[in-house]
Amino acid sequence: MIQSDQKSRWWVELAWRLYYCLPAQLDDILKWRFPYVLPFKSFRVPIAVLRGPTRPDGHPGTMVIAGTEDKVDYLIRQFFENENQQQETVGKVPLWNLARTLKRLRKSADLTIACVDQFSARLFFGADYLHVPEFVGSTLTVPEDIEKLARGNPSLKTDLRNVRCNGMAPKVTHAEEDFKMFYHTMYVPFILKRHGKQAVVDDVYRIRRIFNQGGLLWVRQNGHPLAGIIFQKKNQILRLFILGTVNGEWAPVKAGAIAALYLFSIEHAKTLGCRLVDFGGSRPSLNDGLLRYKRKWGMNLINKSDNYYEFLLYWNHLNVPVTSFLSRDSLIFRNNHELSAIYIIDHNEPVTQSIVTEIHRSVWIPGLQQLNIVSTSGWHPGITSPPQTRLVETTTVRNCDPSTLLAICNQLPKLE
Repeated sequence: MIQSDQKSRWWVELAWRLYYCLPAQLDDILKWRFPYVLPFKSFRVPIAVLRGPTRPDGHPGTMVIAGTEDKVDYLIRQFFENENQQQETVGKVPLWNLARTLKRLRKSADLTIACVDQFSARLFFGADYLHVPEFVGSTLTVPEDIEKLARGNPSLKTDLRNVRCNGMAPKVTHAEEDFKMFYHTMYVPFILKRHGKQAVVDDVYRIRRIFNQGGLLWVRQNGHPLAGIIFQKKNQILRLFILGTVNGEWAPVKAGAIAALYLFSIEHAKTLGCRLVDFGGSRPSLNDGLLRYKRKWGMNLINKSDNYYEFLLYWNHLNVPVTSFLSRDSLIFRNNHELSAIYIIDHNEPVTQSIVTEIHRSVWIPGLQQLNIVSTSGWHPGITSPPQTRLVETTTVRNCDPSTLLAICNQLPKLE
């Protein structure tokens, strides 16, 4: 991958060209070996201290970040009120000494975030951090009757009706000229317009390699391509990768192009005899818009096998900046190799049963091992927890770090 405002160095370009030429049988071997190369790729890790007003009320806050800032950028934007933070560069620290350095710096910070490869996270960091994957995956079991997906789901039923009313139709292509048109006039503009300076563009050689092993699914309207998605079939799983719209515009999305891509991909998976559709990654937050859209389709949350990095979060106390941050960005994290989530309710009055039930209904997604709902104002008497949910009161955990919070969550009774 390359950053949108950077050009690959010649050796990166050469590496992708060589990778493109390798036999497909080597993919699994390279995927297994790749994580062990990453510590050498980022042997010295940059550290910086950011200070500024935090969201939503401008309360002063301090954050220590370790790793490339572009990876941590969206978490920074969730924490601070604007992009005008004061930044103090600490310098670059050897990876093996990063945990010790952060332990010293985090004492005076509200929130510490390190982005490191998973191998180094296990090797150098202890259990005192919240381990948040860079992305979470989502899969859907191919249904016998696609219409069943929309039963009892008015929003999805409306999406599917719009696809048909707008005359959208699928077409699968393996033509090289179609790939070039899709990549350069749909995918790249779509990513750049959607994410701006935070956009990361997948290398054309990597995507062409996937395309050659799978194909491109068009969504067409009046005979013309409106949107497209690259797919690959492997072991009865249809894996979806990058998507794009005509000239990268958002209008096709509003017209139902994304719903059409999902619908036609499921239909194509059924035609190919696949049992699962892998819809790729989303940000590790229950509040993420893309993940919420996938949830509407009844998808199952999974650990991504090609997820090589993770965020390590630490706080000293659940103070105002940290509580506000976690209440806006309900993070999905790894807990005993399973995916769990933390949802903070920042209210002034004890939380009632109806609020807890509605929160569970609106954010729970299959694949979560546990949902931890934390209240800053206590609970209404007689309240009970929904399935696979634990209720925590900050009067008992306010002055605690992530490991203490997780220990309390894991000790509380869970009602199934």
